[in-house]
Amino acid sequence: MAARWWNPTIESSRHLRLVPDERLLRADHIPAERTLHLVDLENLMGGPFQSVEAMHYASDWYRHTAPVRPADHVIVAVNPKLAVVARSEWPRILMRVAKGPDGADLALIKELQDPSWVASHYGRVMVGSGDGIFAPAIEAMRAHGITVGVLARERQVSRALRRSANFVTLFSRADAVKSVA
Repeated sequence: MAARWWNPTIESSRHLRLVPDERLLRADHIPAERTLHLVDLENLMGGPFQSVEAMHYASDWYRHTAPVRPADHVIVAVNPKLAVVARSEWPRILMRVAKGPDGADLALIKELQDPSWVASHYGRVMVGSGDGIFAPAIEAMRAHGITVGVLARERQVSRALRRSANFVTLFSRADAVKSVA
């Protein structure tokens, strides 16, 4: 078993003893509705070679559909060529820049590596992507009691992702245009 912290109740000498890993409870100062937003911006745009306007529409739709509250944490992943424009579209967030066909996906999945830690800091997770690569991570989050929502492009969301999430909201170009108007 892995150990996480020292428990003084089992301390019988001056030596530290390891305590078995347990689910961490969310701290009192963290709101139950706090959300971790993981946004694969290229996926929501429809690919890395779309226009800046497509990035704006996708970003606006995401923020309109899943509003980011002050206590929330937002991580956006893009390839290096889109990083500067994405930073202007998403100020005051954590950005992950990654290369390769699944670079953004893998960068965001790293944020979900420790489901117990995520459960101790967030009440829900929103994934802005339709890629099936997120399905196992989402299932792990749900097994730890975290509500997981998926926001994805119409006709570009995997079946595995649909099955693993608590809910799925789909985005079409028409939705993006309406949300900006």
